[in-house]
Amino acid sequence: MNDKNRQHDKTVYFEGYERHRDAELITPPHEIKKKVGSGGIDPKLIKKAEQHIKQDKTNFTPIAETYLQMLEDSCAKLQDQGLDDDDAFEALLFPLVQLKSQGGMFKYPLITEISSRAINFLEVIKALDDDAYDIISAHKMALKAVINKDIKGNDSTEGAALTQALQDACIRYFKAHS
Repeated sequence: MNDKNRQHDKTVYFEGYERHRDAELITPPHEIKKKVGSGGIDPKLIKKAEQHIKQDKTNFTPIAETYLQMLEDSCAKLQDQGLDDDDAFEALLFPLVQLKSQGGMFKYPLITEISSRAINFLEVIKALDDDAYDIISAHKMALKAVINKDIKGNDSTEGAALTQALQDACIRYFKAHS
């Protein structure tokens, strides 16, 4: 992720640590804007689209469970067979990035926050050792708990305690592996 995009990402948790990889944020081309032109979009259409998003009744649970299963499978494959570092990181990052982006869209900001912490952790660590695997497993279990308990807000005491515990585990990892 370049510096310009990182400035827009408010969820960088390990800023003081050297990055060994970036979960790159790619800004898509503005195809709709090109089609609409510079005059903008009718405010009525924007309001209608926003209402549709607010009233969306899509059940996020099966979507999240699919990505959690991908994360689980990647972790199991990593433990059983081992993967070279690039493949291992990619296998872990893909479902986490999906959860991060879709969590907020489906009104699960805690999913977004936990996934973001795990992504930032994977950006900073040098290699996937057993301790790093344990940290990712803790994030995975936290994500499952949020989905199973249907925790939609991120302002709950439970959510704050969970994210703080994950943050503390990452900091302990960095102290032990510095």
